Amino acid sequence: MPKMVGIREAAEATGLSLWELGRGARAGDYPHIKIGIGRGKYLFSIDQLEKTLEEKALANMTTGLAGLAASYGGIRPVVQ
Repeated sequence: MPKMVGIREAAEATGLSLWELGRGARAGDYPHIKIGIGRGKYLFSIDQLEKTLEEKALANMTTGLAGLAASYGGIRPVVQ
């Protein structure tokens, strides 16, 4: 089992803010384990978190490039 770290250590390792990690964990964007009820404590695996961030970055790059190609490479009608 990979070593699990708290939110502060995960933020330092990834460069994300505490706010973004907490928001992303609550939204299900980042893999984590929640210990306790209510506010509880979030634990992250740095390896899994970095893999998720890499996948999101690659998805953003491919989506962004497709959008650029559509807006700059296509023929648009002229509206007068």
